[in-house]
Amino acid sequence: MSKDTYSAYKPNLFVAGFSKCGTTALIGYLTEHPDIFIPWLKEPHALYTSSRLPSWASRGAIEDRVGKYGMSLSSYLSLYSSGVHYRYRVDGSTSYTFNTDTAKRIKEFNPDAKIIMCIRDQVERLISTYLYTYIHHRIDDLGEWLDKCFLDELDSFMFYDKIKTFYELFGFQMLVITNDDLKNNPQSTLNRVYTFLGLPIMDIEPRFLNLRFVTPFDDASYKLMTTVSRDIALTLLYLTRILHIEKYFWRSVNYLRYNNKSLSSYFVNRHTKFNRQYYDELMRKVPASIRERLESDYMESLEFIQRCRLA
Repeated sequence: MSKDTYSAYKPNLFVAGFSKCGTTALIGYLTEHPDIFIPWLKEPHALYTSSRLPSWASRGAIEDRVGKYGMSLSSYLSLYSSGVHYRYRVDGSTSYTFNTDTAKRIKEFNPDAKIIMCIRDQVERLISTYLYTYIHHRIDDLGEWLDKCFLDELDSFMFYDKIKTFYELFGFQMLVITNDDLKNNPQSTLNRVYTFLGLPIMDIEPRFLNLRFVTPFDDASYKLMTTVSRDIALTLLYLTRILHIEKYFWRSVNYLRYNNKSLSSYFVNRHTKFNRQYYDELMRKVPASIRERLESDYMESLEFIQRCRLA
C-alpha cells in the first residue's frame, strides 16, 4: 500500500503527555468510546524528534521504542489502517512532550490534529517516575537516581515551555486536564474530553491502569522474581520484533492492562496502598532546589492554562 493511501489513516488525536500524569488511564477510558480508535501500540514515538529518551524516562534499550527501534513513517501510518472509519485515531506517545521541537513536527504532520495533555503536581510526578522506572534502574537511593538520571535532563521534565509551544501552534485544538481530576472525578473529566472532541458523552467504568510492579521497598525475593520475569518478557518482546509479530505480544499485554481486574487489584494492593507511606517519605527527600523549580513550573503552567482557557 502506498504512502498516499496510508495518509488517509493519519492519527488526528495526540495524547501527547505528560508522562506519569494519567495518560495511560485516559487512553484506557478512550478505548471505551466507539468513535475512537487506539492502535495495538499506543506509544509509537514515531514523531519524536530525538534519537533517545531522557534517562529519567528510560525503561531499557529493548523497551524504549526510539533510536534503533524507531518506526518508519509507513509503518507508523499502517498502525491506523484499521481506524479509517473512526472519527479519531489516537497516538498516545508521551515522548512528544520531552522537548518543544516535536510540537512543530506534529503540526507539520497533521495541522488539524487535536491535542490532549495531562499534568500533575510535579513533585508527586517526580517520585512516581522514580518508582515506576525502578524496575529498570534499580537504584535504591533517590538522591543517587536524581544525580545519575535526572538533573542533567531536568528541562525535559518541565511542563510550561511545552504547553506554551503547543498552544502557540494549535490554539484551542488543545485541552489540558489534571491527574487529580481524572483520578477523583473520572466521569466529569471524560465528559469534558468528549465535549472537546465533539463526541457523544458516554458512561465510563473507573479503573486503575498503570501498574507499578516493584519498588525499592519490596523484599529481596519479590524483587528478584519480578526482575527476572521482566527480563524474560523483554526478551520475548525483542524476539517478537525480529519476527514481526510484536502486535500480538502487545495485544496480550494491553488485554491484561485494561481488562484483568485480578491482576490490577493485586498490584494496586501491593504497591499503590502499601507503599503510600514510602511515597510521602520520598517526597520529603527531594532537595529544596529541585522542589522549588518543579513547584514553580507547575504553578506557572496552571496560570497559563487558566489564562488561555485550555482546561
